[in-house]
Amino acid sequence: MPRPRFFKLEPDKQARIIDGAGQVFALHGYQGASLNQIIAQTDISKGAFYYYFDDKADLFATCVTHALEEVFQSVDFDPQTLTVETFWPALMAMNDRMMTYTDDHPWLVAVGKQLYTSVDDPELKDRLAPLLAHGRSLWAAILVRGQEIGQVRNDLPLELLLAVMNALDVAIDRWFVESWHDYSREELERLTTVALDMIRRMVEAPEA
Repeated sequence: MPRPRFFKLEPDKQARIIDGAGQVFALHGYQGASLNQIIAQTDISKGAFYYYFDDKADLFATCVTHALEEVFQSVDFDPQTLTVETFWPALMAMNDRMMTYTDDHPWLVAVGKQLYTSVDDPELKDRLAPLLAHGRSLWAAILVRGQEIGQVRNDLPLELLLAVMNALDVAIDRWFVESWHDYSREELERLTTVALDMIRRMVEAPEA
C-alpha cells in the first residue's frame, strides 16, 4: 500500500496519479510499464514517486484498490445496513456503479485483466493478497447478512457457500475483463444484470 505521505495529498492529485499510472499499465502491461513512462504520465518526479510508493508493484496494487474503494464509497455499501428491501437492489447498484466507473476510467478493464494474469507474479503476490482477502471477506459479510435477513439460503455450510460464491465471482469478473471490448455498452449492461441474477438464483433462500 502507498506510504502515508500519499494520503496527505489532495484527493484530486491522488486521483491524477492513479489515473495516469492506470493508463500506463493498461497500455503497456504491468511488466512492460517502465518507471519513466509512469513518471511522464503522472507528472511527478522520480523522487516524488519513491516518496509516495515503495515500487511499481505498490503502485499497481494501489490503482486497483483505489478503484474498488471508490465504487464501494459511491454507493455507501455496508452489508450490515442491508435490509430485506435493499439487499438485492444494493448489489445491483454496486454493479451499476462499477460499470459507470469503468466508463470514466477505461484503463480499469485492462488493469483488471492483468490482475488475474499477475496474481502469481512474485512481485505482486504479496501486494495483491490484502485486496483478494478483502474481496473474500466482503462476500462473507454479504452472505452472512443475507442469511440474517432471510435473503440467502442457510441449508449449506457458510464455508461451502462462500467457496462457491468466490469461485463464481472470479469466473464472472475474469470473463468480463477479457470480453469487455467484444460487446456494446447496452449488451454489457444486460449481461451484468443476468450474471447477478444467476448469482441470486444460486444463493437466494427458497422462501425469500
